[in-house]
Amino acid sequence: MLTLLAVLSFSLSACGDDSSLSGPGGTSVDHRVAAIDSLEDCTQELENERAYIEEDSTWRVCLSYKADTLIKWTWKRHVNINGELYPVGYAPAGTYDCNIYNCVTTEYLNPNVTYGEYLDTRDNKVYKTVYIGDQLWMAQNLAYTMGNDSLTGANSYDSDSTKKGYYYQASYNCPAGWTNPTRDDFTELVQFTGDTTLNVLKTANDGWNHSENLTNPYGFSLVETCDMTYLTDAQVEEFRRDWGLSTSQWTATCGGTYLWLESHNSYYWWYVEVSNRDLNYEYYTDVNKKKYKTLRCIALNYY
Repeated sequence: MLTLLAVLSFSLSACGDDSSLSGPGGTSVDHRVAAIDSLEDCTQELENERAYIEEDSTWRVCLSYKADTLIKWTWKRHVNINGELYPVGYAPAGTYDCNIYNCVTTEYLNPNVTYGEYLDTRDNKVYKTVYIGDQLWMAQNLAYTMGNDSLTGANSYDSDSTKKGYYYQASYNCPAGWTNPTRDDFTELVQFTGDTTLNVLKTANDGWNHSENLTNPYGFSLVETCDMTYLTDAQVEEFRRDWGLSTSQWTATCGGTYLWLESHNSYYWWYVEVSNRDLNYEYYTDVNKKKYKTLRCIALNYY
């Protein structure tokens, strides 16, 4: 009889432990704590273990990341999608039904790459995402409409805004959890691929020079865009008067791609130009006045 009671007591205790190590919806976790400060340090021995933080209803996974030349470990934020945990900003392909949501075209992507997905709840557009090294990028240019603050592809140099995205004035337009890349972010991307021509980042079925040799192995799918400038009424009149040109209020410099990066200061913004002619890339600054370029968002590191 004593033996039976001991076994029964152990069983009840085990059930209680199982209950304490589950998140909402019965999702199993390795750690369930009241606050993040109560969670033990993330170390290599705890790699891939999962935790649920009751205080703010967040999920964490113990993962490594690079800081300078060192490998460090941290509890990185994840989201719970149908009982599975994924990094913030990422969901597996097929999560969002394109009959319900507005999926951005996949025509220019690499069909052999495994992409994730991200739903921009501001306008219900779904973007493919791709891990390249330690970075999580959108695999398509941002196509979020900003009303009169953006020049849509339909009104600019390209009739398909789902291909090139929208043209924006310098600002931070990426959705929550994403941001404009820094120069260091873009340099890290190039260094990871080992190809300073950026040919390995260009889509194979666009207008790039030597496009027959492009395989887009990383799935970044860089497309050609333009550097758009909005002319004032006085500038348009000057063109007509001095040069006899009939011009619209938009002018375009093309022959590569132009992507906004982060702010340099209150007046200038960084951008990167990927040349079609010279097969290289350069960083420049541009004024935050009447200039429009495209934008490729990178996920924030949620640590």
